[in-house]
Amino acid sequence: MRAFGYKTRFSRLLLIVAISTLAGCDYTARLDEGLAQAQQVKDPYVASTLMATAYKDFYTHGCLWRGCRQSELESARNLDKAGGELMVKAVRAGDLRAIDAVFNTFSSSLVKEEAAPSVIEHAEKPDASAHVLVIAGNLVMEGEYISPEFRQAFGYFARAWRQGDPAAAEGLMALFTRQGDAANSYLWRLRCADQCQWEDEELLATVPADRKLEIERAVPGDLLMVETIPVNPSTIEN
Repeated sequence: MRAFGYKTRFSRLLLIVAISTLAGCDYTARLDEGLAQAQQVKDPYVASTLMATAYKDFYTHGCLWRGCRQSELESARNLDKAGGELMVKAVRAGDLRAIDAVFNTFSSSLVKEEAAPSVIEHAEKPDASAHVLVIAGNLVMEGEYISPEFRQAFGYFARAWRQGDPAAAEGLMALFTRQGDAANSYLWRLRCADQCQWEDEELLATVPADRKLEIERAVPGDLLMVETIPVNPSTIEN
């Protein structure tokens, strides 16, 4: 309830900001006030989202029609930076809302880079949730913010799959596809069914018909891998 109260006050502040801007007022003080208001919220994730809303509102309504003053731009940058720092803080604390926001909806590469190691730390815990494990698996597989490593990514996805998260099947299909492992890519393509948004048709076409039948029989079971041509599991080839 406390967070909702802060959000209500902050929304009113944004309305005042919009009105004052239309009247030709400088947005700088309002941005600084918005930053101060959001910093009073004890929940880092909630505070960060409030700052993000104010930052977006500034560029949408604040000075789009007249051009931004340097002081306004500086205040906006401070607001954006503070919001990003709070989001990273929330990720480090293991806030699932923040982890999801950063890696599924958040657009800042800097925030992702700073938050990624914390996600891996959370994924290493024995009680890590399937959702965190899938995000960690994708981070390690893609190798943009974390060094790519096949076995590590496989381990995260496998643990998430054991917990019943269908998104892990898509991750495993993508992982084996990157390895050029047609047999296991086919296995996980069948398991993820409608969850998969794409597939490498050329790679899957290389699986012989009789081999496909064997793999299809393995789909309902617990096998994480079927026999395949040996691949180098040390690194992922991007």
